[in-house]
Order: sequence, then structure tokens, then C-alpha cells
Amino acid sequence: MSVEIDTLTRRVPGRHGGPEQVLLNGVSLSIPEGAFVALVGPSGAGKTTLLRAIAGLDTFQSGHVLVGGRALDTLPPRERGVGFVFQNYALFGHMTVAKNISFGLNVMPRGQRPSAEDINTRVEELLALIELPALGGAYPRQISGGQRQRVALARALATRPSLLLLDEPFGALDPVVRRRVRAWVRSLHDKLGLTSLLVTHDHEEALDVADILVVMQNGNVVQTGDADTLERFPQTSFVMDFLGETIRFSGKCQNINGTMTFLPDEENILPFPLDVPEGQAEAILRPWEIRLLAGQGSAASRVLGHRSGLARLEVRLSGSESGRVIEILSARREDETIEGAALDISAARVFRDDLLLKAPAG
Repeated sequence: MSVEIDTLTRRVPGRHGGPEQVLLNGVSLSIPEGAFVALVGPSGAGKTTLLRAIAGLDTFQSGHVLVGGRALDTLPPRERGVGFVFQNYALFGHMTVAKNISFGLNVMPRGQRPSAEDINTRVEELLALIELPALGGAYPRQISGGQRQRVALARALATRPSLLLLDEPFGALDPVVRRRVRAWVRSLHDKLGLTSLLVTHDHEEALDVADILVVMQNGNVVQTGDADTLERFPQTSFVMDFLGETIRFSGKCQNINGTMTFLPDEENILPFPLDVPEGQAEAILRPWEIRLLAGQGSAASRVLGHRSGLARLEVRLSGSESGRVIEILSARREDETIEGAALDISAARVFRDDLLLKAPAG
């Protein structure tokens, strides 16, 4: 099912009589049918609030939620046809795995509720789907965290929703299990033809499973796009910072020769062509996008170690002991130790007033 969010606003009273707190600030979002979308951003960005509003678990003051063209604004949660997986699993400890999975079916209105035989058949199908066919009689305390997460997912899928909402579902798992379970969830999404929305603050997790990333900040959608678009054309420096490690350089755009220069503070940063209005700006790039050019300056580097096949280099930007020191990554062995170098940062995204002026070529 496609999802349309139209100018959704949610406010709550301020603490101790303070001003209202805006949790969602007129959020609009279009999600195509069959997409796997990750809502990303720091704590307090509004990710979980948006997810709960779609599910009908939180109210909102204005705006609309449509799923498959159907308005859900006034429908109670259990009539929305939405599956929800909570961060803490929310399994019933006194119920077996099978009873947890069948819970949503058992509480359906009498006229819509499947027969007991059909419910048992559905549970068996789901136990096979989550690869736990022999654990229907176990209790949540008797199974592992990864298995509990699968049971929570099966419970969400029991009523055959076409929209699956996942609120930080992998947060309690150790890293190895976490990677395995999220890969499994992605394959299940594809197999069942779901539309899925995942809330996560982990950008690597989002990049690993999602087709579309929605970056949120302070109750607003800052930017939406696939990973490559957000990486190459981040509309704000916040988006770029959130999606990975960055290094920043302040400089000045000059109309005289169409360059961005960094003198006098960064004398070993080479100017690069830039066709934008004159003024102060900030160049931001990833540690592996910086190139060292020997014999063109006075910067020096030394090897700190290696990461994922890349050399970790400490680069002192000037000969002075008090000068700026940065850490970069390089795949070129000749970069590992250099004296008298300059830095080529022409791959930078350039921002002014926190808005993108220039993206890297290519």
C-alpha cells in the first residue's frame, strides 16, 4: 500500500507549564507501494511520533494520513490494517509463542475473526516463515532475543497487513544477530510484497536495508531520497553529518577567479574552482575523499593504523605543533607517509548558511 502523509502536526503541552512542544511540524511525505523506507534522525526528531500517528497510537492536531488512498484519520488502530513491531518486542510473557502470534487474530471482531482452525493454520504458516516451526509451545523467556524479535514480527504479520511499521526493532540485539535479523526482515519484505517503514537512529542500518531514507530533525522532514542522492547532494550540512563522518574547512568563495580559497588559516588546502556567489562558505567532505599531494605544501602525515583496507592517516596541516590535525583514510600506499604535502579537497560539498551550494562533480 502507498502512504500519503499530508501536513501532519502534533503538539503536546510543555513541561511544568512551559510552551507547547511541537513533535511534528506539518510533516508531508509520499511513500510508494512496495518501498522499504527508513525514518532516520537523532533522538527527538519525530520519527517514532510519525510512526505512531500512522498506526493510530498517537493523536495529531491537523493533517491527514492515507494508506492505499484510504483516509485513516478517524479509524482506531485495529481497523487500519497496519502491522506494528515495537522496540521492546512487547510480547506477553504469560502466553506461548503461538498465542502471542495469534493474539491479533483472536481479538478481531466476531464477524471478521477467522475460525480456530484457520487461526492455527495461520500460526503454523508464520512459525515456518520466521524459521521457528518447533517453538510454538515455548514462552518468550525461553527463547533468544533474535527469536523474540521474529515472534514480534510474526504477530504483526498475522492479520496480513500490507503496511508494516518497525520502531527501532533491532536495538536490543547484539551486533552479529542484529545484522542477520535485519537482512532477514528485508528479505521477508521483498517476499511478501510489503510496504515497510523502519525507524532507526543508526544510519548504517538504514543504508543496509532501505530503498528510501527520510531524514528528520526537530519534527521536520529535512530531505528524502535514496542513499546515493543523499550522499552526493545533501541539502543541509545536518544531512551530511548524520549519514557519516565528516571533516570541515571554512573558506571564501571569490568571484575574481571563480575559486574557493582557504588562506591564511589553512595554507595547505588547495583552492578549487567554484561557480557560486562570493562570500564565506564551508567545505565538508568524508575522510576518504581528501587527497594528499606531495611537494605542494608543508603538511605532514603519519600512519595510525588501518580500517577496512584503508590506511588511517594523521595529517598535520602546518609545520607548527599548534596547527590543526585531522585524520583521513587513504587507499593509496604512497599517501601513507608524506612530508611537504598539500590537501586536495575538491570533492567537498560546499554549504552557506547550512544550505548546499555545490556538490562534487561526477
